Amino acid sequence: MGAAAALRELMRDPEYRKRYEAFKTNVRELDPRDPKLLDMELLPDPDEVRVRVYETDSIHKSMSALRQGSIVVVADQDFHTVEASFKEAFFTHTSTSPNLQIIASIDLARRQMELEGYELVGRATQLAIETRREINTPPVDQQVLSVPRRRPR
Repeated sequence: MGAAAALRELMRDPEYRKRYEAFKTNVRELDPRDPKLLDMELLPDPDEVRVRVYETDSIHKSMSALRQGSIVVVADQDFHTVEASFKEAFFTHTSTSPNLQIIASIDLARRQMELEGYELVGRATQLAIETRREINTPPVDQQVLSVPRRRPR
């Protein structure tokens, strides 16, 4: 966050603006494909630059927070344009209990059971009946493996 503050201050500095104007004059003469650009210090336009910094801290390591306590510190000039999507992403990935991905998978399973449930349960029941019949039919050793026909009460 200190670097973000320093960058914002630098972009307002009249001396930086003079350096940028000299840089712009020199670069204007160069072809954008000129390899000299690779070795030059490039300067951003102070009127166009946007300082957008996001930082995470594990405060449970340095503060009185519960284990896994973390914060996101934002210094973004354009945060108002991304606030809604940032919050959506943040809330999607920060909850561990219950986790949004788990809730989504449960909801999908619920929908699948709504659409295919009777067929799936019927098929599972049929497979269980067939398996029991095969196990209980000789030559399987009845002393080693058997499946009762009814559940004990």
